[in-house]
Amino acid sequence: MCAGLVCVDLIGVSHHAGRLLITLTGHEGAVNSVAYSSDGSLIVSGSADGTVRIWDMRTGDEMMTPLRSGHGAVLSISIAPDSKSVVSGTERGVVCIWRIANAHNAARRLSGHSSAVSAVI
Repeated sequence: MCAGLVCVDLIGVSHHAGRLLITLTGHEGAVNSVAYSSDGSLIVSGSADGTVRIWDMRTGDEMMTPLRSGHGAVLSISIAPDSKSVVSGTERGVVCIWRIANAHNAARRLSGHSSAVSAVI
């Protein structure tokens, strides 16, 4: 069980024999959504603690400080095919677009939903 953690487990991949590869710690709440980059080098996670975290899959280290939208729990995460942007959906109905290369910029916020954003693609 991986409550509050991101656990990476490749089931059915013969060279890993279905065993746990890495556990990524840092979230202070339940992990609600996880996405891999198209090249497999990054994993992005969104949590009930209101953070988006970006991890380097080679080392297991966080690539930058956690991203915070300020709009409650992060329910959904998606990463762009070019691995340069992350999109998150929050419990307060706000979609945030984050540029990975420049974490110091505030997220672009798209509001207007009347309830939680449970999926972003």
